[in-house]
Amino acid sequence: MASRLGGVDLYAACAPEGLENGCEPLIGIVPEGVTLFFQRGDNIGRRMFNVFDALFKKGYEKVSIIGSDSPDLPRSYVEEAFALLDGLTDVVLGPAMDGGYYLIAMDAPSAIPFRMIPWSIEKALEMTIENLRSSAMSFKLLKPWNDIDTPEYLRLLDKNADAPESSRFMEAILNNGK
Repeated sequence: MASRLGGVDLYAACAPEGLENGCEPLIGIVPEGVTLFFQRGDNIGRRMFNVFDALFKKGYEKVSIIGSDSPDLPRSYVEEAFALLDGLTDVVLGPAMDGGYYLIAMDAPSAIPFRMIPWSIEKALEMTIENLRSSAMSFKLLKPWNDIDTPEYLRLLDKNADAPESSRFMEAILNNGK
């Protein structure tokens, strides 16, 4: 989906733990034209902040991070996130059904959204919003969307034309189980 966005540069941040050869194992997975780099930080929030920080230091004026566990996210959601970063909105969040978020976009790097959050809990979005409100940072929310965290949600990718690679993977799993 992201590779079909116009006028954007694509990066994939990979976690270095367990990857003996760096990001090399991902080279055949990510589309051509996507720049791979290591995530840095001791938790998800720190890693996200470091991605924002690195990309803004490269000169980008708007940056969006999309979770890899939302392969069927409509392109229009990402386009809307960039449009909302119009100089009046500091942060855009895409709420996930599990209480987290599938997307976060900013127009400047800030660690505020990520402070004091125990990640992978049902209140991650709520706590991020509290951080933003307490700092007077402006934010907007996109429509909710799924992220794939459980086997039940994984089934949403079966025969899903919006996530063709994930759909093929699900078909292979389901056919091997028969």
